[in-house]
Amino acid sequence: MTKKYVLFIILTFFLSKTNAQFVGYYNLHDGVVDMPNSSVAVLENNEFYFFYYAGYKSGTWKKTDKNTIELTEIKADSEPLKIYAKGGKVTKDLKINVINLSSSYARIGFSKDAVIPQEMKPVFNDGVNCLGDHYVITKKKDGNNYLTITIPTNPNFGHEKTIYPYAALIYTFPLAKKYSVFTVIPDPDALQEKLVFTLEKKNEKYRFNDRKDLEKEEITPEILNAVSTVKKTNPGVRDNSDLGELIKNSSDSKTSQNESKLQPYFTKYCPGDEPEIAAAKIENSEKQTPTTRSNGIYAVLNYVKYNYNVSKYILAKEASVTPKDFQSVEKIKPNYGGTELQITFTKAGALKFAAFTKTNINKPIAIVINKFIVSAPIIQSEISGGKANIAGKFTEKEIDELIKNLKK
Repeated sequence: MTKKYVLFIILTFFLSKTNAQFVGYYNLHDGVVDMPNSSVAVLENNEFYFFYYAGYKSGTWKKTDKNTIELTEIKADSEPLKIYAKGGKVTKDLKINVINLSSSYARIGFSKDAVIPQEMKPVFNDGVNCLGDHYVITKKKDGNNYLTITIPTNPNFGHEKTIYPYAALIYTFPLAKKYSVFTVIPDPDALQEKLVFTLEKKNEKYRFNDRKDLEKEEITPEILNAVSTVKKTNPGVRDNSDLGELIKNSSDSKTSQNESKLQPYFTKYCPGDEPEIAAAKIENSEKQTPTTRSNGIYAVLNYVKYNYNVSKYILAKEASVTPKDFQSVEKIKPNYGGTELQITFTKAGALKFAAFTKTNINKPIAIVINKFIVSAPIIQSEISGGKANIAGKFTEKEIDELIKNLKK
C-alpha cells in the first residue's frame, strides 16, 4: 500500500472519529410550562433535525473546528401569505375567514380594481388573544373584486416597540365570483432568516447555542423513525386542501404603513366578557394582575374554557410548587428571541411540578412573584424536564427585579 493510500485512510479515520463525537441526540431541557422540551438529532450523513413545540426544522451540519460544528437550516420556498377559496351556498356576500391573522398585525382593503386601497383597515386590535372563535369579514360581492392585505416585513413585529411608519408586504388577490368563502393563511416562518446553530463539545459536555451542559444520547430506532416520518412532510406546512383552491396573488410589493386611525374589524375578547370589561382587559393586557398569594405556582380554581381573563382567576390557597422547590432562577435568551426567566427545579421540585402539570392539562396555572400573577399559561402536556421558562414582554430590568423577588 502506498503512502498516499495510508494517509488517506488515516485522514478518513480521523474525520470519522471527529464527526462521531457529535452524532447523537440532545435534549435541550428548555420546556416552558405550556410547551415540551426542544431536542436536536445530529445524524451521520451531516443532516440534523431540530424538534420544537411548533414542529421541526432541518438542515445540514459541518465541522468548524475539532470541537465545534455549525448547523444551518435548509428553508423551503414559501409565500408569507396565502388565500384559499371555495364555492358554497349561492349568496351575494363574500366571507373572508381571518382567524389565522390574529397575531399577524394585518390590514385589509377591498377594491373594484387591482389598485392598492388608500386606507387599509386593521383586522384585529393588539389586545388579548382568545382562541376558539371564528372571525369572518362579510362583504357584498358587488364592486369588491380584489382583496388587498398588508403584513409587517419584520416577523418580530409586535414583540418589540412599534415605530411608525413600518415596512410591510402588500398582496392583492382576485375575488372570483364563483367563490364565496375565502380563508387567509399567513406563514410567519417564511419571513424569518434561516437559522444557524452551533454545537460545541467541552469537557465531555455539549453546548447548543445558549443551552449548556447537555448530555449526548444515542440515536435510537424511535428517533430514526421520527426523522423518517417528518422527511415525508414539509416542516411547518399543513394540508390546506380542505379550504379549497389556492388563489394566486395578482401582485405583491412593499409599502410603508402609518398608524391607523380606523377601528379594527374585530376587538378580541373572551366569550362571556362584557364589552366594557373586554375593553379594560385590552387596555391592561400587558399589566400584571395583583394577588394576595405569596411567591409560587398555583392552580386556578375557576377556569372556564376560552376565558383568559386573569383578573378574574381564583387561585388555590396554597402554592403547588414553592420557591423551596427551586434550585436556581436565572435570565436566559432563547433561540427565538427575547429575554425570559428560567426556573430550574430541585429533584423533588421537578417531580412535584411534573405531577402538577399532568393534572392541569388544558388548564391555566398561575405563576406569582411579589404579589402579582406574572404569567398564566395554558398547560398543553406534562412538563417533566425539570425546568420552566416564564415568557412575557419583560424588559431586562423587569426580569432582574423578578429574579431578585423570587430569591427573597
